[in-house]
Amino acid sequence: MNKICLFPLNCCHFSDKSGTKKMFDVKGKRAIVTGGSQGLGKEFTRRLLQDGCKVCIADVAVDLGEKTKQEFQKNFGLQDNR
Repeated sequence: MNKICLFPLNCCHFSDKSGTKKMFDVKGKRAIVTGGSQGLGKEFTRRLLQDGCKVCIADVAVDLGEKTKQEFQKNFGLQDNR
């Protein structure tokens, strides 16, 4: 399986009358997102990165995965840690 690794998203928020609260914290955790280079997988990856999670994108679309990795590296100031 080809994989695109991207290290350095807290996710799962809910709102109540007092404002937005986190259900759990993913900062510093690691995640593997299958299909992370497009669609919902890409948006989930983006959110995990925003929240400080270290993410590995696993996708069969290698060219698209590489493009997504470069986009996230630029937007989040990340380095490639294969």
